[in-house]
Amino acid sequence: LLSEFPALARDALGADGHVVTLLLTMFAVGAGVGSILCASLLRGEVSARYVPFAAFGITLFTWDFGASALAAGGLHLTTVGAVLLSPTGWRMLADLLLLAMCGGLYSVPLYAIVQEHSAPSRRARMIAANNIVNAALMVAGAGVVAGFAAIGLAAPRALQIAAIANLVVAVW
Repeated sequence: LLSEFPALARDALGADGHVVTLLLTMFAVGAGVGSILCASLLRGEVSARYVPFAAFGITLFTWDFGASALAAGGLHLTTVGAVLLSPTGWRMLADLLLLAMCGGLYSVPLYAIVQEHSAPSRRARMIAANNIVNAALMVAGAGVVAGFAAIGLAAPRALQIAAIANLVVAVW
């Protein structure tokens, strides 16, 4: 997602860096709200019970974020003000906020499970290994995104492909 924001803002919206900053801000706020929501819902319990719902939410809101970015193509959402004055802009921001909230609701319990089920003497190594795997997958994802860009696939379509891939993993 984060690697697509600059291309999406530039190519789909014709926007500048300020719109990218708005997208990043909505993503960061959503992730924080989702993390707090997770803590509130689980009340200190370590459980993955909301993870499947969050995974489907990630799929839904990623797909719709891509669809709304495609719909915004001819609307000239070139500035933060234009985004905030457009119903399509608000739809994009809502999708992004909800997507990131689902991301927080998804990742927080999984990190807690890794920590709780790791022996105290190996916990730091488990967390480090998890972070290495996550980083490797982010690099691989960025490579896929670069490949999509190389073949001329628009950023909103790349997001929709990511949503489909996420759905496959969520069902699995």
